[in-house]
Amino acid sequence: MMRPHWISSLPITESMRRPRRRATLAWPFLILALFVAREGLSYEYHGSLLSGGYLAREDITGESELKTDNDRAVFSGRAFLDVNRIGSQQYQFTADLRDRQDFFDKIDTQRLQLTGKNTPRLRQLVLRDPGTSQSLYWSVGRFLPAENNVIYNDGLEGGIHLSTNHKVGIFAGYRPKINEERAANIGSNAYQTGIYHVYQNDASSWDEGKYLSNMLVYAPQYFDDQPTSTIAFINQGFLHLGANNRLVTYLNIQGTPAARIEDAKLEFDKRFNEKLSTRFISSRIDLIEYRNQRDILERLPPTAYSQAKIACQYRLNETIRLDGNLLAGERESDKLRKYEVSGGANFTKLAAGHVATSILFGARRSFISRDLFAASTINWFTDKWLIDADLRVTKQQRDSGVIRNQYVLGSNLGLYATRSLLATAGAELAKDENTTIVSGLLTIGYRFGSRELTPLRDVAPPNTRF
Repeated sequence: MMRPHWISSLPITESMRRPRRRATLAWPFLILALFVAREGLSYEYHGSLLSGGYLAREDITGESELKTDNDRAVFSGRAFLDVNRIGSQQYQFTADLRDRQDFFDKIDTQRLQLTGKNTPRLRQLVLRDPGTSQSLYWSVGRFLPAENNVIYNDGLEGGIHLSTNHKVGIFAGYRPKINEERAANIGSNAYQTGIYHVYQNDASSWDEGKYLSNMLVYAPQYFDDQPTSTIAFINQGFLHLGANNRLVTYLNIQGTPAARIEDAKLEFDKRFNEKLSTRFISSRIDLIEYRNQRDILERLPPTAYSQAKIACQYRLNETIRLDGNLLAGERESDKLRKYEVSGGANFTKLAAGHVATSILFGARRSFISRDLFAASTINWFTDKWLIDADLRVTKQQRDSGVIRNQYVLGSNLGLYATRSLLATAGAELAKDENTTIVSGLLTIGYRFGSRELTPLRDVAPPNTRF
């Protein structure tokens, strides 16, 4: 079965360590083999090449207890290739290789300065028989068992299609050692095995599709850099309960050192009619994901975090939508809480359909302050360009009595030279009385393949419901 296009929105809680450098040598041989075999085999393929860099400078004054060496300079690249319908057995092959050079990654104790580190990463290198012509299927290499988007495996997978919608499988191999880079390491000595069941119904209408997977895994978890074997249960689901109700679930329960919920998400969307819809989200994230999601000017140490949110949308017409949100959250390590209420409007299909904009106002009882904030975004779409700009302004009164006036200004530019060649650039300025952060991003990508490429958007998206 093909992987649902929406599954990438589900949480990813496992981060993988980098591969040994020799893994990157496989890529040129794979490309060569692909083109040599073209004459003897029939297949479809698509791929992409991407490279880019990120720079950030951070200046902090007046708060001596904070580090002031947080500048970033990172260069990264990616080569991705996906081939399917190979030969009469309809085999599939996927390779995903990435490389990252962090120029200020670690301290050189002899030179007393920050030095760089290169991190080549092999995310996937897998050959599959999807069971197109028979009920049995298998995978070998580095892959995501059951395409679960959570756990990587270096080894084998096999299973059987019980019916058009049901399949069960088992996998075994070595689990890549985990770190915060969400990359993978070849040749780990941490063995794992697991079983799973997947139900998938690709209905004719998107509003009727269903996906549900349950997995039981015996695998190592890393505590203080040492592997400890544990049993984990992982659930992922995307279910349409009729045309007006949608449920998204994710649950990761770990058994060591004691049974606990590592990460979880429950989202329920309800459409009452053509104009009114609501969304309820309850989630728990680990400290790594908290670090990725927190506000750029937040200085609290990362921690596991739980949150509940209710959002409402009311469509006045095809152009105007009103939004309202309520939010409550708590940090696990220090039990600090956050409460937030906000509301605003979204305008789309302006300027002959090429412009969309939004504005939002809100108040927040944050972890260590009381805040008033406003945010606005504008997007411009053409057949060659995509330009957006956003501004967020916050007046923060901390519990200590200190007042901070914060603003974050950002802009992104996308250039579609052709349907295959794309470039993006972005810049952001975040500032308050003590902190100034300036960052920039530039990427260039090339898409290729025999399959039809996704068309580029040249008009603003419709004002849809949840």
